[in-house]
Amino acid sequence: RGASYGLLHRLDRQTSGLLLCARSYSGYHLAHLQFASRRTRKEYVLFCHGWLLPGPTPRSIEAPLLEVSVASSAKRSVESPRGRPARTELLVAYPLLGPAGECLSLVEVQLHSGRMHQIRAHMSTAGHPLLGDVDYGGTRLVWCPRIALHSKRLELDIGGIGPLVVRSGLPDDLMHALQQTLSVSGTSRALAASWLNI
Repeated sequence: RGASYGLLHRLDRQTSGLLLCARSYSGYHLAHLQFASRRTRKEYVLFCHGWLLPGPTPRSIEAPLLEVSVASSAKRSVESPRGRPARTELLVAYPLLGPAGECLSLVEVQLHSGRMHQIRAHMSTAGHPLLGDVDYGGTRLVWCPRIALHSKRLELDIGGIGPLVVRSGLPDDLMHALQQTLSVSGTSRALAASWLNI
């Protein structure tokens, strides 16, 4: 009774990438314990407005997030001292130029908590909203028709078979968006090339 199986987590609407689905009750239970104890590793790749200032990487955005209701019964997360703890780790960030010369960054992040819209809220609070994310201050661009966020890597250990590591390359629409950009540095050129050649 009360046992469940199926999806173990969610992705925001317009976010692409990996979702973990359990095919058995025992698999669901074991994976759910990994998520609840924060022993999973979830990594994302995103495009955001502006160039992230050089600094140590990885670095973290730690800000408590509170879910609030907005117009038409939609919900958003806002930074608030009354919110729940949330941490987003910026693994790497590379500067790019958009087709009209706009400053952008290609960023890889790891989630250390799982709040609603966490990456989107944290990046917006840091002054770097995601491309296409009008709810959090981003701009919708013709060459990037949706929120530029992709779940690229998921790792957990559900016991018995060892760690499960799954990766997902960029989908066609974000691959097209990446092709529209110009790399500003050798490292951003190398990263763009690696994504384009996956």
